[in-house]
Amino acid sequence: MSNRFKNKLLHTQYEKAVTAYKAKHRNLFHEDGSANTMNAVGVNFWRGFNGTQLGTGFTDAISRSTPAYAAYRAGQDMKQALLLLEAKSKESNQ
Repeated sequence: MSNRFKNKLLHTQYEKAVTAYKAKHRNLFHEDGSANTMNAVGVNFWRGFNGTQLGTGFTDAISRSTPAYAAYRAGQDMKQALLLLEAKSKESNQ
């Protein structure tokens, strides 16, 4: 998983979303551990994590240059990292 964003704002948004996920921060998680979608970062992160889109999705360069897209990609990347970790764990247990 690597941060693909060169734009400083998007790079920072992505990093903060990944850090919040790893720390189970309240911007992404409720106290009971469920997904927090009560803020823009949470909505977009969890949409990326769950593979769902808002409307038509991020289909053009303008929409892909927003902090919302950076949070969405962070969610996608964290899901992919989780799936890879689970696959490696299964391999080592066999």
